[in-house]
Formats: sequence, C-alpha cells, structure tokens
Amino acid sequence: MDDRDKTTIRFGIVNVAGTYAYKVSKEQQDITAEYIQCDGAGRFSKTLNGLRSLRPGGQSRTPGPQGALPAGSENCRFYCQDPGRRESLLNRPRRTILTLTCGSTAWLAFPNVSPFEPQGHFLLIPSASFPELPHFPQLFTMTLFDDFVRICEKSRGLVIAFCSRHAGASADHFHLQAICRNAALPMENARTETNSVLPDGVEITCDWPIHALVSESGEALKSAVMNLQSAALPFNLLFAGGRFFLAPRDANNEVARELPSMLGWLEVAGKFILTDEASYRTADESTFYQALARTGVGKSEVIRLLSSKSKNP
Repeated sequence: MDDRDKTTIRFGIVNVAGTYAYKVSKEQQDITAEYIQCDGAGRFSKTLNGLRSLRPGGQSRTPGPQGALPAGSENCRFYCQDPGRRESLLNRPRRTILTLTCGSTAWLAFPNVSPFEPQGHFLLIPSASFPELPHFPQLFTMTLFDDFVRICEKSRGLVIAFCSRHAGASADHFHLQAICRNAALPMENARTETNSVLPDGVEITCDWPIHALVSESGEALKSAVMNLQSAALPFNLLFAGGRFFLAPRDANNEVARELPSMLGWLEVAGKFILTDEASYRTADESTFYQALARTGVGKSEVIRLLSSKSKNP
C-alpha cells in the first residue's frame, strides 16, 4: 500500500522483462514509470526507486549511527521461522544453488521481496534440510566465508555481495545478495595500487572515495574480514568482474548526512538507489563522492586490517 494516495500496488520481477509495478485492480494498470527513474551522475549512476521506500526499513533516516538490527530468530526480519507471515522466506520460491560435499548443508536462492534490479535481485542463504531453515546471525564463520568464495568462483555472471551489520544489512540473518552483472559497476573502473604492507595479489583503490582492498583471490582477504568482525567494524564485501572488493565502513557515519538513506554495497560500488525524489533531483557526482568518503575509513587503517591479529568465530 502506498500511503501517499492509498493505492494498493504489486511489484517485483516479470521473467526478465524488468521491474514492474501495477495497481491491484481489474485493469492492473502499469505504473512502473511513476516509481522508477534512472540517470547518470558523473562517474556514478543513480536510480529513483519509490518502491523500495514501501518496504520495512525503507524510509528516510537521520544521519549518523543507526540502531542495532533485531537479533534472534524470533525477531528475524525474514520471518525465517514464521510461515504465517506472507513475506516469510518459508513462503517464497527457492532454488538450491550449492550443496557442499562435506555434509548436508545447502545454499538456497530466494527472490528479494523488494527487488532493485530489472534482471533479478536474489538472497543467497545457507540452509540445512528445508523447510527447517536455520537462523544464522549476519556474521561470517570460516566455513561461511569459504562457501562465499566458492559460490563467487562458480557464478562469474553475477555480482555477489555481503553487507555486515551497520553497513546496509536489513536483517540479522546470514545472507548474501546477488544481481546479474550486465555491465561493470563504477567501482570496477577505479584505479588500484600496491603497497609494501599488502600481500601479493592484494591492492587498494587509489581514486575511489571509499578505500577498498581489491584482489582476484577471496582467500587473500579472509584475514581482513575476520579482523573487521573481531573489532565489530562494519564492512561491505562484493565480488564483481572476477575480483573481490572489501570496503571497511565508519559506524559513526552509517547514514551520511548528504543522503537520507543507508548506503549499502551497491552504493559503495557507485550505483545509488534512492527512494526520496528530492534527493534524486538534487544529488550529483559531488554529493555521492562526499557521502562515500564520509562513510569510509582512512587508507592506513584499511591496510592495517590485513596485519592485525584476528579472533576467528
């Protein structure tokens, strides 16, 4: 329901035709153009997607740190144990994408309730024996990280990402996100450089507003990911175009003052999904650059994370 005009709408993905929205009526009037617009902004891109504001947690936020995500399966925003909720994972179509050779654990792909990509927007979630869906917190274990790398290596046509707590995650239930990679994301075009402290095969972005470690090897970034988790520091980790990008985040700038919405992995990669029309009209390359720079951490701190002693969960 869009409370602005009390219109009941339905939206999602129709085959590969694109994101759609229509009034729930006899005519089922297509109103996609009323909610979705796209434009460029220098080296970044921006999309106005009013549909995303209709989802839980999709409203504008005040700048600064945000409250903790509800913890525990009883408070899970995916309603992973509550089939009585229509939006529950238990009520969504799913596909098994990977079964591990060491046991019965499988990874399942679910459609996102509020997709932001026309060709598909999915949740990738570890499972046991469905329909008993285990509730794991949004934290990497060594095994889950190894699974993440393996999935990426077998899915080079996708962009696959992880948002930690306070870095865009909307639920404290372990999940990855995936979209089809139809073109390079802006961050993929960022220049990178080596550093004497960084191990072989790991570089750091040098002309991107948020500092990120970059490597063709997911294993090379494993210790840095575990270091971030041990220090309770937020981060985004994504795989795109055959490379892994790890971007530590500043928890005190979870929502940057330049924009009213939380910055997730797609924004870190340079593609901004905005739900506020005023922000969409006024935001330009400078706005996005400053927002990303504010939510990132210093270059020296990013490099230090690779050499810090970690406490692996």
